[in-house]
Amino acid sequence: MHTTPLTDWIKSELYPTLYDYLPQVLPELQLTRKGNNWQSALNIDGTQPKNKRRDKTVIHYKSPGYLHENGEGGSTTIVDYVARREGVEFIQAVQLLAQAVNMAVPKSEDSSQDWQQGKARATLLEDAQAYYKYCIDSDSQQAAQVRQYLHQRGYTQEQYRAMELGYIPSQEQLYAYLASRGHDPAQARTLIPLEAWIGSTNKLTIPYYSAGQLHGHTYRTIDEQPRHPST
Repeated sequence: MHTTPLTDWIKSELYPTLYDYLPQVLPELQLTRKGNNWQSALNIDGTQPKNKRRDKTVIHYKSPGYLHENGEGGSTTIVDYVARREGVEFIQAVQLLAQAVNMAVPKSEDSSQDWQQGKARATLLEDAQAYYKYCIDSDSQQAAQVRQYLHQRGYTQEQYRAMELGYIPSQEQLYAYLASRGHDPAQARTLIPLEAWIGSTNKLTIPYYSAGQLHGHTYRTIDEQPRHPST
């Protein structure tokens, strides 16, 4: 993945620093601490949901830059959220967040196109991860085979969910899902390119994180035959 100095700084410096101050930065969400995570009983837009769950919106310590709305499957970055809330451009939202924790935004010569591409890929990966996690618990025969494979290797449902393991039924179904989420189909294939065997022989998905951000997936086969290289 191509990243810029500014996007790297936001992910590795700004978001982790903001994490402990989120109730002050996002007071309208009325965040409370639950273990290592922050949660709110409100929707991302601040409205009261129909259900009474306490974790309607969650900010997970593994991905401190994202607001996730449970039940709806939606997510947005904190920068994008603040930009919409304040009615400002991206860089102005970054500056506001940095000021909230007494940080200085590093100077960058990166183009807005670089930023937009990096942001688009991050959102695509989050949506793909949500899809994989949904698919592994689906009623399909192949999903059941993936679960059986994990159970045979000693993983309980609680464990594989905690590890955020997933299942990709096919590349076409993945890209169709991403398109249904509003992503441009051509951009999705460009920013998340997949080798031919992914979704055909390699169906088990394993996310990998760095500095609390999702950077991609490894795809493994559940067959005993020799594996293709993991991606």
